Amino acid sequence: MNTILSQFLLDNEFCALVEGYKKGRVPCVATGVCDAARPLFCTAFSREINKKLLIIMPDEREAQRLRSELECYMDKVLFLPARDFVFDNVKGYSREFEQQRIGVLSALLDGNVDAVVTVPDAVMQYTIPPEILQDISLQINAGERMTVSQLASWLSLLGYSRTEQVEGEGQFAVRGGIVDIFSPSYPNPFRVDFFGDEIDLIGFFDITSQRRYENADSVNILPVYE
Repeated sequence: MNTILSQFLLDNEFCALVEGYKKGRVPCVATGVCDAARPLFCTAFSREINKKLLIIMPDEREAQRLRSELECYMDKVLFLPARDFVFDNVKGYSREFEQQRIGVLSALLDGNVDAVVTVPDAVMQYTIPPEILQDISLQINAGERMTVSQLASWLSLLGYSRTEQVEGEGQFAVRGGIVDIFSPSYPNPFRVDFFGDEIDLIGFFDITSQRRYENADSVNILPVYE
């Protein structure tokens, strides 16, 4: 792989792009790169500048395709979608894209991402400032003293909907001393077991079978609205 990536250094235009970035000429615009070479081009560029990438593609289809291809060369590549706006007076609507955006923003805040692929509409939209996202996010730890009612109240403040059973992001359910939560932080929900006023156990579970499959020492609970 290193042999293939090093071939880009033989290209004058690629070297000029790298040099321009190092001199502060940003953002960088690259055109004329064929589809097959795009993921290799982005990977080589990231290695040369030793930075994580924000890649803006013309449309969502191309962005999702590049994200998928980049996963062959980078550990964690995320897609930042554009946020849907609802102007009608409706009681409820899906916030799927908004919750995906919050998950990506949190990963950026933690530095837990190699590249973000997005589209012009998404990066032009206002969003929650990083310092506010950090302040209102809630981290809970096994062994921490907290009551079920305190956690439920905080989840409601963060915009979570209380349901009988968790079926999607932005929901939580309470059954006695057990609280199920599906935060945009993770691809699967997690279960918090209480022993009195103390968090006894935290574990991720499968949303279909409802079976726990992995325990965790701590989890981060993000807001569900921007």
